[in-house]
Amino acid sequence: MPTAPKPKRGKRKMRELLELARDAQLLDYKLGLRQIELRAIADETWRLIIIKPGKCARCGKTKNLHAAHIISRGHCNTHNLPLRYDLANGICMCVGCHIFWAHKEPIAFAEWLREKFKARYVYLVKRKDDIVGCIDYYETINRLKAHLSGQATSLSSSESHSRRLRKEPTSPVGKSLAHAESF
Repeated sequence: MPTAPKPKRGKRKMRELLELARDAQLLDYKLGLRQIELRAIADETWRLIIIKPGKCARCGKTKNLHAAHIISRGHCNTHNLPLRYDLANGICMCVGCHIFWAHKEPIAFAEWLREKFKARYVYLVKRKDDIVGCIDYYETINRLKAHLSGQATSLSSSESHSRRLRKEPTSPVGKSLAHAESF
């Protein structure tokens, strides 16, 4: 099994890891990375998938795009870590719609989601209060990597494990996350 050269720790290493994520040349084998480094790779890969449509799901702008979490990262970190990387929990938004609308007017944002993405909204409401504290970052990164390279059969990073435990239906996002309007 080939081994990658070990970059230095610190900001330089984090930049190199993020470059790996951008190039979709992620972990095919374990590199002995720290949890914070794995989280950075998972976050960046998730972000790249979510902004892939190239336009804001609300207004259609194509510049200054953010990968917005529908259920906040704070909630996911304390209650349901796998939901943080569930692709159904992400939406591509421009900075204006994300920061100055979704964060400032969460009730209007929730109503808009319920109207425009009903199946996804119902799925996330059911999943948001699940208590799941641990995550396998290597598995999560490899699932996200497979999706980014177009080889994925399942969208959510926690979906198959959660379905096996609770026998739930699949994520409402479907088999492809090619365009925001497909949600």
